[in-house]
Amino acid sequence: TGEYATLLDTELPPIAPMTTRMKLVSFFCGCGGVDLGFRSAGVKVAFASDFNAKAASTYALNLGHAPVVSDIRNVEAATLKAIGDVDVVAGGFPCITFSTAGKRAGVVDDINGKLYLELCRVISTISPRYFVAENVEGILSANGGGAVKLVIAAFLRLGYRTSYELVNMAEHGVPQTRKRVVFVGVRIDQWRGTFVFPKKTQRLANDASAPKWLPIARTLREAIGDLGPPN
Repeated sequence: TGEYATLLDTELPPIAPMTTRMKLVSFFCGCGGVDLGFRSAGVKVAFASDFNAKAASTYALNLGHAPVVSDIRNVEAATLKAIGDVDVVAGGFPCITFSTAGKRAGVVDDINGKLYLELCRVISTISPRYFVAENVEGILSANGGGAVKLVIAAFLRLGYRTSYELVNMAEHGVPQTRKRVVFVGVRIDQWRGTFVFPKKTQRLANDASAPKWLPIARTLREAIGDLGPPN
């Protein structure tokens, strides 16, 4: 009840406002930020999974779809094939090994660094038309710059042309200075030329190179500062 209920009804409508008849399969789905964007664009979530039960619970409350609580390594091919035709696979594979704040083992980390190969496994099994993956800025320099090349080569071997770009989410309406490398893969039979990333919709206040007609990026206070304490 109250203002939070109104906010949720506005920002997280229980039913997507439109449909493209496209189906999404999501891994490392977390609490659903990426999938909310897809759903808002009319893409139906057909399957989602994350190993964190609390994140999955939040996802279910916000998106009305209960993720499978499981490590991606335990999601079997039969489960994936039972979903049927899939248009998009999304997955933000773990960033801890690529982050500049850690030891930066990169792709030689057998626990986290090779989880992109699990994403490759499910893409190979499902064969979606497209995939979207993301990771931290540090992946560009991890392993002396070799990590990102290896990841791109792995996707190409599966039959996907992949474009990637370092995106500051604050320049696209998110009230947080959050830089992420976004990968967009297109199956070769669907390839129509280089994927063009969306243009910035907002600008950072200290960015002298950004077009002056763009509004300044919102702060967290501007986004939710009017809300009272949660009950």
